[in-house]
Order: sequence, then structure tokens, then C-alpha cells
Amino acid sequence: MSSESESNEDIPNKRRKGVIRPKTYKRNIKESRTHGKEYINYKENRNETNNIAVDETDDEELEYGDQNVQKNFKRQNFFVYKLRVDGEFFTVCKNVFIATPGVTADRVRRLSFLLSNNKTPEDKRGKNISGNAIPGDICVEIHQHINQFNVKNTHYGEKPKKYLDARLNIVKMHQMFLKDYPDLAVKVKYNFYYKYFKENFDYTFGRPQVDVCSQCESLNTKIRDPALSESAKRVAAGEFVLHKRRAKKVYTELNTAKENKDDDTVVLCFDYMSNLPLPNIPVQEVFYMRQLWVNIFCIHNVKTNQAKMYMYHEGEARKSPNEVCSFLLHYFENCILVNTKNIILFSDGAAGQNKNHTVVRFLMNLCDRGKFETITHFFPVRGHSFLPCDRDFGSIKRLLRKTDRIYTPQQYAQLIIEASRCGRFSIHKVQTDEILNFKNWWPSS
Repeated sequence: MSSESESNEDIPNKRRKGVIRPKTYKRNIKESRTHGKEYINYKENRNETNNIAVDETDDEELEYGDQNVQKNFKRQNFFVYKLRVDGEFFTVCKNVFIATPGVTADRVRRLSFLLSNNKTPEDKRGKNISGNAIPGDICVEIHQHINQFNVKNTHYGEKPKKYLDARLNIVKMHQMFLKDYPDLAVKVKYNFYYKYFKENFDYTFGRPQVDVCSQCESLNTKIRDPALSESAKRVAAGEFVLHKRRAKKVYTELNTAKENKDDDTVVLCFDYMSNLPLPNIPVQEVFYMRQLWVNIFCIHNVKTNQAKMYMYHEGEARKSPNEVCSFLLHYFENCILVNTKNIILFSDGAAGQNKNHTVVRFLMNLCDRGKFETITHFFPVRGHSFLPCDRDFGSIKRLLRKTDRIYTPQQYAQLIIEASRCGRFSIHKVQTDEILNFKNWWPSS
């Protein structure tokens, strides 16, 4: 019996009958963790609790075996968790505080740490730079490379649209970029170049060729002709450059007049739209029949971007200088301010309508009678008369192409008004008695 009892005493972890170990009781461990004290767990290891709910200010001396260990367990901070219910604050435990709003313990721990260090939390989400991000200087080089290509503008439509050469595409542009910057071949792939082009440039490839200048086409054909000598090509290239400069001069004057801020100066463009058939129906026999044509004369105010359409059919009036002068006179008397002193006009050089003695004498008479002080009339180079009126006509034609059947002039008038979303167009239905005889008013000698 004695030997058996002695052998049991040698086993430290075996609990003997009548022997108590209060330090290993679960209730003592829980109490120590609650008060932030050190305790000895079931494996005879000394642990510290991480709970910071209580502030202990006393030093304690613990015995472990034959060693006396003295350590300061003073808590640096004390936190109280409160929830607001109906305007009142109630003190709760940490677990309830975390579970009620559904936040994580890590977030509460982080906020507690920042609060103890007098720091303000910062939202750093999304601010970490990805390792695959392209540096900004490379994006600048891509932007500069794309800007090197020549861009052409279309004159049709309400908003000018920019076009790159039809022989280009994004694949070729990316290959040219890698040829100029071979060191960036690894970083700038085609997908990134394509994405950057689509997000930063509103360009399309190719331009619809409408109303091409005959002289430009002739000179370009000579320049590309392999049968011509180099001297002949150089002469054609020089003529082409001179022709382009003359054509550009009118547009420079138009832009300058558009920026004129004087209230006594009015800038106008006027032109005829292509004839509209009446009725306009998808019946095959109508194509071989004689239809009634509807004429549209547009006067566009460049400063206000408003356009007035004079609409009539061929049974009411013609398309002669009498109609042009009558419409201009009606516009001067009803659509501009009384204190207007200077008029700047832009139109194409159609001899039977705009550029003739009748129109010139009519404008001179307005100045002689003191209606206006100056009237300046610009005529673009033939084939380069792309004026704001053409953009108005383009907007109208796009809507007309979507309409299947038109039977009356009133339907044309309604479609013209609807062609502008911002209400820029207005209609004046011309009567026969409104057309004055300006050709015989000042007969040529």
C-alpha cells in the first residue's frame, strides 16, 4: 500500500483524493481573465489575458513552483462600449457591441488602438497601387503618339466628328507605337493600347466623301500618278498646298466672326437645301413619275446657332436671286435687332442664286439707305463651301431617311422642327406674294 501511494505522488498531473488545486479551477481562470490577471492554465503554463476591459493598478506576486515572479499587470487603457437606443446610451459588453452593427472584432481592435494613440482612422481602401498598373509617364507617351496622326473633321451633323485616315486601324497604330518605343513592348500590350484609345479619343477611321472638290481630286491624282515626272509632281503638290490655304482662309474668317462679341454685329450663313420630293413614298411607279419638289432655304445665325427655314414648293416660287433677296430682307426686318450695324454673310458662289449682280445691288442698297453701316459677304472656294447650313441639312436628312412616307408639306415642316433636339430650327412657309422682283428693280444698262 505504501509503495502504491508513493508511486502516485510521483505523477504530477494525477489528482489525488483529498488534494485540491484551486489555481487550476476553471472559475479561477475565468475570474483572472476578467480582471486582467495572470493565471496558470491546465497545462501548467502562465498566460496573460488580452482583455482590456478593466484597469488594474496593483502589482501582484505569483508563485510557480520554487520561483517567485513579480510582474506589473497595469492596464494602459480602459474602454467602455455603449449603444444608442432611442437617443439614450446603454453600456454593453464587447461581444454585444460587435454583434449589433455586424462589424468584426478586428475593426473594433483597430479603432481601439487608434483611439489610444490619439489618431484618426483613414479609409485606405482602393488606394493600394496594383503591381500591374501602367505608370502615368507611359500613358503620356501613348497620348502624344496618337496625337501625331492627322485628324479631319466632317462638316455634316450637329456636332463635328473627327476622323483618322481610312488606311489606319488600331493594330497598325499599336505597331507604330512599338516601333517608336521598343523598350515598352513588354508593358504596353495591344489590349491596353486599344482601351486607352477608346477611353480618351473619340476618333473613327475613314471619312464619308461627300461633295469632294474637283480640283483637289485632280491634283491628288497627279501626285499619285507613277507616269508623271518628279518635277511635275512637285508642281502639282505646290498647287495643292496653295489651293488648301485659300480654302482654309474662309474658315478662319468664319471662326473669327463667330467669336465676335459685339452686339451690333450679326453673322449669317445662307444656302439652299437639295430638293425634297413630294410625295415621298416607297412605291416603284413614283420613281418614273413627275413629282412636286419642295425647296428649303436656310439662314443660320452663327452666334446664336439658330436656323430659320423658308419652305415652299416649286408651284409657289422658284430658286432665283429674287427669292434669295426676298428671304434675306424678311430676315433682316424680323429676326435681328434694330441696333444692328454690321452684317457678315457666308454663302457658296452659286451664280444663279447667291453670287450675282442682283444680290450685290440689294446689299449695297441696304447700306446706301442707312439700314446697315457695313455688309461683308464671303464666298468659299468652290468645293470647300462647308458651312453651318450643311450641318443643319445633315441633321434633317438623317431624320428623313428614317421616315417611310411623306404626303404633305406640313409633314416636312414637322420633321424639320423635330430634327433638332434643342429646338434650333424654325419654319416660315413662304407665300407667292412675299417674293419681290429684285431683278427688274435695278435693270442692268
